[in-house]
Amino acid sequence: GLQLMDNTKFNNLAEANGFIVAYPNGNPELVDNRVVRSWNGGGCCAISQRNSSDDVSYINNLIDDVSGRYSINSKRVYLTGHSNGSMLAQKLACQLSNKIAAVAVVAGRLLLDTCNPELPVSVLQIYGTADTLNPENGGTTNYTLGTYTYQFSSRPVMDSVQMLAAANGCSTNFSENKNVSNKDLTIRTWPDCKNGVVVSSIKITGASHAWMGHPAQSAESLKLSGDPYMKIDASKVIWAFLANKVKN
Repeated sequence: GLQLMDNTKFNNLAEANGFIVAYPNGNPELVDNRVVRSWNGGGCCAISQRNSSDDVSYINNLIDDVSGRYSINSKRVYLTGHSNGSMLAQKLACQLSNKIAAVAVVAGRLLLDTCNPELPVSVLQIYGTADTLNPENGGTTNYTLGTYTYQFSSRPVMDSVQMLAAANGCSTNFSENKNVSNKDLTIRTWPDCKNGVVVSSIKITGASHAWMGHPAQSAESLKLSGDPYMKIDASKVIWAFLANKVKN
């Protein structure tokens, strides 16, 4: 949680825009005498997947806990995530849709075989073409933490977004636009979704696995994720997408 807080700077956006942000911790595992954390994203990752961790219930309880402590608008509960956290957030769009208005994520995809949300959920998927841990065209991915190598298989990113679009009743025919001010960005949007929700993707040519617009927090992070793409701030893009989404 602290790592994501430091890397995304969502606290600054929360203070400026009047929302509450919570940074949950994934499930701990001791790797080479240090603790690493993961989520059960459906087909990944690490101890969370091996133990079939019920992270859907965990996040459900977290939402209830925060709502009990603070004045929360239940129609404006949003999720974001990076990498493995992105996988969980998209899984929750399918399995916790009664509590979530929208999901916006970076460098991950839906790993479930089916997605049948109870209620429609808006989704934004941001990904880079130079991401080797979340490859655009899918396939088998290996990543190494210390002496451990983890492996998972995934569908192409576009297949993942189209699956979420279909689950939310959107048209199969998406529109595609190049960003006028930044030619690296390709924005796709699926129209005619249920209840006015929005399903979109932003493909960033040349972007790595790192959170866009924020410097790497450590040499290890730089080695694992690559140089961050700095021409957009993923945190600001995500908040701009989430801010006006209200669950009907």
